[in-house]
Amino acid sequence: MIDSNELENNSTQSSVLCGKSEKITMDISSQDLTVDFNFAECEKAANEQKTGTVKNEVSDISKYLLIQEGSLVLKEQKEMLKKELAVYRMENSDLADDKRFSDTYYFRLAAFHSLLKEYDKEAECLSKIQNKENPSYALRIAQNKIARTERTEENLLILYNLNTAETARKLSGWYLSKSEFENAEKALCHFIDEHDEVPYEIYFQYAFLFMKKGDAAKAVHYLRKSFYLQNTVQASLALSMLYLVLATKKHSLLKKALYWCDIAVHLDFSFTPALRLYINLNLEKNPEKTERILSRYLNLNTAHKDGFYFDAAINHAKCSFVKEKYGEALDRLSSLVEDGTNQAAVWNNIALCNANLRKYDRAERNIAKSLEKFNEQKNFKNEKEKSKQLEIILTNYMKILNAQEKYKETLSIFENTNGAKDFVLSKDNYLNYFTEWLKAIFNTGDYETYCSFLNQVLMFESESPMVKLFACNDLLKVLTLTEQNSSLVYKCLDFLKELHKKYPHGKHTVQVVNNIIFTSLELGEPIPQDLLNDFIPTIPLHPCNTATYGLYLIKIKHNAERGISYYDRAMTMALKDSKFAGLIEELKIKKEIEYAKYLIQTGEFNSAKRLIERLNKRVSKTLQGYQQTVTRLLTEC
Repeated sequence: MIDSNELENNSTQSSVLCGKSEKITMDISSQDLTVDFNFAECEKAANEQKTGTVKNEVSDISKYLLIQEGSLVLKEQKEMLKKELAVYRMENSDLADDKRFSDTYYFRLAAFHSLLKEYDKEAECLSKIQNKENPSYALRIAQNKIARTERTEENLLILYNLNTAETARKLSGWYLSKSEFENAEKALCHFIDEHDEVPYEIYFQYAFLFMKKGDAAKAVHYLRKSFYLQNTVQASLALSMLYLVLATKKHSLLKKALYWCDIAVHLDFSFTPALRLYINLNLEKNPEKTERILSRYLNLNTAHKDGFYFDAAINHAKCSFVKEKYGEALDRLSSLVEDGTNQAAVWNNIALCNANLRKYDRAERNIAKSLEKFNEQKNFKNEKEKSKQLEIILTNYMKILNAQEKYKETLSIFENTNGAKDFVLSKDNYLNYFTEWLKAIFNTGDYETYCSFLNQVLMFESESPMVKLFACNDLLKVLTLTEQNSSLVYKCLDFLKELHKKYPHGKHTVQVVNNIIFTSLELGEPIPQDLLNDFIPTIPLHPCNTATYGLYLIKIKHNAERGISYYDRAMTMALKDSKFAGLIEELKIKKEIEYAKYLIQTGEFNSAKRLIERLNKRVSKTLQGYQQTVTRLLTEC
């Protein structure tokens, strides 16, 4: 039988709001840099590499790691710096006329303007310094001239000749900002060659040179040298990020990414970028360990109740949810309902807990509250975040209604909220948002709308092959179930054959081969021997494949007894795994339909009629899609 059962869709963990962070931002004020790590894109690339469905080559790490000049901390401190500058000027202005202290006064004043990026004002202060031969003053003057001009060889040479750790870092940083990698490396090598002891900041800078050049392996090498000189949380977190990038080419490196992220968190529990990445990597795989880490963070005296504090609190509750301790998760979430932060997420997660406890009336009220809070919420980071949160809430709303067989209410929610607007079709939302809507359409018997939508998905030229595969499987299921539109069935069959030819060893190979065999059997099409050879080893791997082999034995080998025994095996497999619970009744009905067809073919019309009459009573209550097939068989008896 057709396998359209995507196991990813059976997991509700992805429907919990406030789990993963798509991007991790790390500020490195000591280097005057900010690093944005696109975790979502990196994870997607790693999964594609692992499944073998997409050829992935990492030649430029900038698609995952964006290094920006300037520190977020310094940007946030700008207003505070302005106040401090005003106070310093007011309290020390008399030093300007004192020859003993005037140089120090103007130097300090220049430093304030430098931090504020007010380089002209900084130059004005530096011009009033008398002792310009002082190395510290000379360095500041050279740096200011570089900042105010595109390039001055004389000033760059001053920094090069001074050759202190700070000048080497500043000089290489200036070259990096201009993408002059060779000169940046030359400045760093000049310092390393002439000093026996190299501070960790130099190797840190070297690492970022190679990040900008797109060489993750060399960046890892210099970050490790930096870390072993001084165990900084920034170096360990950067190492974790880089190993995740390398894992897009070699999946085994994920272990090293986990190792370095673990180090980063334990070096500083209050460093939120490391904690965000830790949650992404560990929460669903190791909820107990993540729970302990989050408990320690939430108990820190320094844990201010800002946005991340509540994200951490919600993820703390999610740890219980992942462990299926829904009552405990509810207790943790209930302490957050009075606060004004992330209320849509809190009520969404409360709804999921109650739904998993089968308290659907409460869950329905909770999810309605979540949607209400979402509509009141104003502080979204961007439109993408807003759209994603709405999509999750609406998916859960429809899921809760469908669980109660309130299919008309599901269609109303879909049509009156967002429908298909603004949600770009993807693997994730097809398996969640659109699947719940399609489930409601199917169960209300609107097969025309169902098939029309899926046919459109199948026609998309730019859509990913996985989304097309899911649409094709769902389309085949309803078409073979209701015996409709054979031309569309052939179109789906051609797509599956082409997909198998293109990705013979992909993640969905077992499913694709099964569905080609099943559809060919339903259409009476010949099955090539090489395809049958691919199919035979998959028979014990999935209930659908086992049942399809049963159909093969009945239709091709005309051995009904053995064929029925394979349907029974398939049901036994489904009974042993809760993931396949929804297949059991369908397998039972399909088995009896095929046996009835066999009885008709062999002339045993009375036995076939009795079997079909019993079936007719059952399909009207369970799988209405089989109704047309049963009605047709009754006329043949």
